[in-house]
Amino acid sequence: MYRTLHPGLCWSRWFAAALLLCTTTTYGIDPGSAKELMTAGKLQEAIDLLTKEVEENPAHEAARILLAEAYEDADMPDDAIDTWQDLIALSRNEANLGKARRAIIRLRRQELDRTDLANLSSTRPREDPFKIPMPGIEWEGLEVVEDSNYLPPILPPPHDSEVPPFAHETEHFTVYSANERLSKVIGERAEIYLDFMTEKLFAGRSWAVRFPIIVYTTYEDYVQHGAPAGSGGVTMPEITGGIRFILLFQLRSESLLRGGSSRGGSGGAGGRQVWRYGIESVLPHELTHAVISEFFAGQPTPLWMHEAVAGRFEQTRDHYGEAARLARKAVAGEYFRMRDLFDQEGYPERVALFYEQSATVVLYLFEAGPEAMHVFLSELAAGNDHDAACAAALGIPKENAVEEFERRWVEWMRVRYIKDLDAAQDGTDVAEAVRSDHAIFRPSVNEMDTFDNLENWRQIDLGSLDAFMGVGTSKKDWSAGGGKLRCSVSGEKGSALLGVRMNETAPVAVSCDVKFLGNPGDENHWFGFAQLDADLNDTNVEVIASLPDSAQHKVVCLWSDELAIYVDGICRGRYPAFHVTGDAPDIDYPLALVAYGPVEIQGLKIASIDKFSERPLLAQDDGQTQRPDDRRRDRRGRRGRRGQPEP
Repeated sequence: MYRTLHPGLCWSRWFAAALLLCTTTTYGIDPGSAKELMTAGKLQEAIDLLTKEVEENPAHEAARILLAEAYEDADMPDDAIDTWQDLIALSRNEANLGKARRAIIRLRRQELDRTDLANLSSTRPREDPFKIPMPGIEWEGLEVVEDSNYLPPILPPPHDSEVPPFAHETEHFTVYSANERLSKVIGERAEIYLDFMTEKLFAGRSWAVRFPIIVYTTYEDYVQHGAPAGSGGVTMPEITGGIRFILLFQLRSESLLRGGSSRGGSGGAGGRQVWRYGIESVLPHELTHAVISEFFAGQPTPLWMHEAVAGRFEQTRDHYGEAARLARKAVAGEYFRMRDLFDQEGYPERVALFYEQSATVVLYLFEAGPEAMHVFLSELAAGNDHDAACAAALGIPKENAVEEFERRWVEWMRVRYIKDLDAAQDGTDVAEAVRSDHAIFRPSVNEMDTFDNLENWRQIDLGSLDAFMGVGTSKKDWSAGGGKLRCSVSGEKGSALLGVRMNETAPVAVSCDVKFLGNPGDENHWFGFAQLDADLNDTNVEVIASLPDSAQHKVVCLWSDELAIYVDGICRGRYPAFHVTGDAPDIDYPLALVAYGPVEIQGLKIASIDKFSERPLLAQDDGQTQRPDDRRRDRRGRRGRRGQPEP
């Protein structure tokens, strides 16, 4: 997709650049004549005229711009990209350089999107743009602690901690560890990681900063010397935005709650293993924090971006697989609106979704090539807003650029859902999702619009419990009367399930009004739905949502290939369910109400879904991109800790 330049072409560009600096050129044509040909649709004549002009007068930048635009109009994107790249190699005009970079990004994004849609049924794995070619490592022996005597501190207070004895210096780092070869391995790999990052993120800019990488022997040593407990690595910044040091540890820790005990090592005996994950993923993660902090030069970076970019460079992650799994939520509308994501000042309640979505945004940007990511970061580092950054990264106008970015990202996620889900790993028959005409297999179904247009509702009698079936002994926790259904169980006792008698065959929708009856301070405000089998056994397919207060809330469940729950129009959870076939048997009691804590239910009704909505999840309306089911957004969250170490 991205072609390597021929050496002769590189030489010609250098020679042309020299001409720009050393000669005064007389132009052979007036750009107006070429524009007239282009306006008249005589694109090949315009291309021939402009090609001759730039060959005779390499410094004629206006002719190069027109030639690139003529190639674009003639649907010759490869030639257009080459011409824009020629301009970048020759020009010193910032306006022309910016125009060329935006055009290249736009053309590459278009090419990627066309390729995606043209090969929708292909399950061939995508090439991961974050994978870095690395030399092999002889892991055996790296777990050995060759000298446990630490050296005096190398840093001034307050971080004046002692360091391991074996130091290895590289161009940008000094690595300290208790194993001489380990110091060398980490130093060499840190330089490779750094070269890749600076090229891919920052257009190859030089990086003159030096700082130490300190690798303590054990996790306990690592924490004792100032690292946050529970972390696998930490980047310690200066107040000015520079980097003081990176801390890691040598031996895999079975006590580490996150990442250590399940992410591997090899080599060593008696349970002592070098922490391979620390070298292959934590090291590039922390280096990315360092590079971004240095690039922003002490300016605040958006909360969503720092961890997202760092996570993408972890070499053990399946980046497209992660995006495909998140796509289940994204195509159903369960995601943060991009403006909400970009403008977050504190971590939201759904912090896992916040991180997952942020990571896919970076992947979407990055796969179009290093220019897209570079211009995006450059706009933000210059103090411009996310509209400017999105416009630069997609080569589109600035007005409503974030909304256009969101629309394109959702479509890209829809393709990830179809193309990149692994049926064996993710429990999804991707091929069937492509072939089937059944509406529930279309990943972009608008569930709330489907619900809003259902007409065949059947009210469930709440005058008695005859319309329900107990699950185990849980029926004793429920009562009905006066048009209300109540559950009296306390949340501390776990869940109370009550099966709904259903005559309908899935896919179905269930709706009710739910009110929490407990004390305001109770933690268990949970309510939802569970899928049962014909014998009323729990299938472990369950979706529950927290009721935020003691007010009455509209709760909707949609059950098709997934079980999804909406509270007041916002999707609060989903879980893969069985895939419905044309001859699915009727099940008398397929769904159960699930309560954790006392609740009151009114207006319980159910409807078969005969037709799913054709309305898109994102609709363009007078230049404003909206999601039809965009009700209230939960903006609550705890404040982020600015100026703290980056784990």
